[in-house]
Amino acid sequence: TSAGAATTSAGAATTSAGAATISAGDPLREFETDPVLEPFLADDFDAVTYASKSLTARTSKTVLPALDAGIKSLNAALRGTVTSHYDELLQQLGGIDESERVLDIVRDGVHSLQRSMGKVRVEIVEPHEVVAAKTKQLENLTRTVETLHRVIRTLKLTGRLKDSLGASGGDDAEGGAAVPHSATSGDLAKAAKMLADASELEREGVVEDQEASALAGIEVIDRDARWLERAGKDVRSRATQALNAGMDATSQAEVGAALQVFHNLGELDRATDAVIARLASDAVDVFREALDPRELARAMGGGVSASERAGGVGVGGGRGIWPPAGQEHRWAEALWQRLGAACERAKAAGMGAWHLQRVLAKKRDPISHALFLDEVIAARKNLWREMVAQSTEAEAAASNPEDAISLPCERFVWQLSKGAGEAFGRAHAAAAFARDTLLKGFPRLVTLIEGLHEGLAKESGAAATAAKGGVPPAVRKDGSDLTVLLHACDAVSNAYLARSFQRLSEPVNALLSPSALQSLQGIASGQISASGTVGTRAAAEDVRRFLLRVREELDAVARHPTLVTQVTAGAVAKALRLMAQKAEIGVVDGAEARVFVVGTAQTPAQAKNAALAGVLEEICAALGNLVPLLPDEPAKALENALAQVAETATEALEPVMSAAHAEVHKRLASMHKEDWAGGDPPMGEGCSTYMTQVIDVVAHVSEEHLSRVRQGSLLGHASSSSKGASGFVPSTIAAEALARRCLELFVRHVSLLRNLGENGKLRLTKDMGELEQAVSAYLVPATSSLGDAYKALRALRPFLFLSLDEVASSALVEDIPPANVLLHLYSHAPKEMATPYERAGLAPPQYSAWLDKNSDAEVWAGVKGTLEAYESQCKTRGVTPHAAVDVMRLVGSRAFEKRRS
Repeated sequence: TSAGAATTSAGAATTSAGAATISAGDPLREFETDPVLEPFLADDFDAVTYASKSLTARTSKTVLPALDAGIKSLNAALRGTVTSHYDELLQQLGGIDESERVLDIVRDGVHSLQRSMGKVRVEIVEPHEVVAAKTKQLENLTRTVETLHRVIRTLKLTGRLKDSLGASGGDDAEGGAAVPHSATSGDLAKAAKMLADASELEREGVVEDQEASALAGIEVIDRDARWLERAGKDVRSRATQALNAGMDATSQAEVGAALQVFHNLGELDRATDAVIARLASDAVDVFREALDPRELARAMGGGVSASERAGGVGVGGGRGIWPPAGQEHRWAEALWQRLGAACERAKAAGMGAWHLQRVLAKKRDPISHALFLDEVIAARKNLWREMVAQSTEAEAAASNPEDAISLPCERFVWQLSKGAGEAFGRAHAAAAFARDTLLKGFPRLVTLIEGLHEGLAKESGAAATAAKGGVPPAVRKDGSDLTVLLHACDAVSNAYLARSFQRLSEPVNALLSPSALQSLQGIASGQISASGTVGTRAAAEDVRRFLLRVREELDAVARHPTLVTQVTAGAVAKALRLMAQKAEIGVVDGAEARVFVVGTAQTPAQAKNAALAGVLEEICAALGNLVPLLPDEPAKALENALAQVAETATEALEPVMSAAHAEVHKRLASMHKEDWAGGDPPMGEGCSTYMTQVIDVVAHVSEEHLSRVRQGSLLGHASSSSKGASGFVPSTIAAEALARRCLELFVRHVSLLRNLGENGKLRLTKDMGELEQAVSAYLVPATSSLGDAYKALRALRPFLFLSLDEVASSALVEDIPPANVLLHLYSHAPKEMATPYERAGLAPPQYSAWLDKNSDAEVWAGVKGTLEAYESQCKTRGVTPHAAVDVMRLVGSRAFEKRRS
């Protein structure tokens, strides 16, 4: 028992010791070293277990004194801790008391608030329930009053409508007509207005989330509703009859009165659409009947099937109906007469649509003064906006363009084009007589469509002018409606263009046979014949045949600008592109095609390329004269196709011409081997050795290569002077390029000459004349057409004789490239001033090749480098720089600052 008490006291002491801070001489630290007391510090200490172990070990006599000493030590420590923190403990005890007092006050306040809320709840709930009940009652009364008001208004409106029509309602009159036959157009308009008001009342009574009206179920309303429905049908029927009668009689008064009825009903746009749809449907039916082979055969007294026409047996053995042998022309004329009559009927229907549009453009509502045409246009636009807003992006893109059209006549044109297009499409799909007739006489069909459009424009335009009102014509003034109408013939048009292209491609295929283009190496070596008929006598015939067919195709549609554009772009230009593609395969571009030796004949590869270029040149020259005679759009299409053909021909000449360019450059570069500082003045008719070689090169190109191309062209050399064709003649393009290159290189190499004496300048002047004469004789007769290159050559002659002081103020500087002017000024400078190519360690020919690849700005940078280096040398030697430095800086800054600006 003593041990248990000691154990309990020790546990309490341990807890107290863990909660307070023990001063020096902490008994807990002494417990850690005491084997008897150390177990009391464990977290899982069990007093019963400890006592049992002590009794079992019979150590209680030794344990009890130790426990008593520990208890005394702990009590002393606790007493010391309390004593040292006495003031703090008293302060904390006072805070606890204050907290309890505040908590009691809050608790009393909460109880008081709960009692107050209970009283308020008791006082408010009952009045709230009373107010809610009264509010519901008021709502029901209000709804009832509103329903009664609508009932009264509906009954009054129905009564006025019956009085206006002189009819009676109810079940006894259910089988009779709601609108008497004696009702006038004015009565119908008034009745329509009241019917619209009644519909508006019915819509006002529709309960949300319900389809039925709030008035449904009221016997008197239901009885009158049946009568109103019959009255609405009768009014619409009578108005439709009046509108159709007015349209047939072209009476503006009758049509206007009928439209007033539909306007009052709020159905003006739907009525207008119905009339337009009927007119367009009637016109389309006429086209269907005109193209119907059975109707045509019945009108012509009977036809035969395809098998009977071919000698077979049975009417059903062949597809389609054909005229008997020998009757084709008579049947074709009959078909065209039927189509002409159909176009006249369509024009009459179109004028009917314009008559409706004219009435809409003049008629105004007597109450709102709104113009009927504006109402129709606004309704169509609103419908279109709603449709676009409710549809996805893909659905909006695939929507019918007709839905966005507002004017009645435009809608008629669209519907007529769509329906007639279906009729022509079926007629073309059927392999019968009508399809072949339409294809052969497609321009005649276009004439009929254009006549339909022109008739609508003239008649409606004249009537609109006479009316002196803002009535839109039946068709647009920009002719866009004609394009819509011609879309009806798309099926026939596409087949016609395909057949036209087929006719044009036959001579192209004969001229450039694919089988002969399989081995370009064999062709070039002469082992395989040239491509197709190119290079043979048959080539001229194929070219003539192609040009003749182009003329035939364009002459057939010459009276139709739209067809001219389609045939030019869809057949002629397409055939030219086919020709260019086939010819491109036949071009030989190898080492043999680039051989160039003055005085030797063409290689087989060069002969083939020349023959190919000659054929293409003839076609380009002939059709190039046609470009200025065509309207803008077809002219552009033909011009692009000819440019492609000319490019192919130029590619055929490119191997030999590039070799000729290189040879000219080589010969002109040899002028730097001659002495230009001294020597004799020019004597006689001769010229410098290098110039003689250049002239020989030019003459060889002209006589051995370009002349072969021009011989292949039936138009010959004269074709190159044609104003319309000059831009598409490959030999002329190649000759001009070589001539321009000769002049540019000559001016450049003369500018690179450093040591120039007076006799040297005279010999160069002589060489200039010889070069100009050779270019005129062999390449380009009108050398002035060479542009800047020719101007630079003409300016170089007097420029060579200018002094250094005269250069800066001379107008000749403007005609010579700035780089050449700067390079020539080195001839006025001392030898100490190195040229750009001398500083770079290049020879003049190498520097000339560098100039071909770099800009004038880079040349100017090199020149400035040489000037700065020379000025640095002069500064080192203490001498004044030469005057050429200032002149070169002035010329360079003017030229390149002007270009930058």
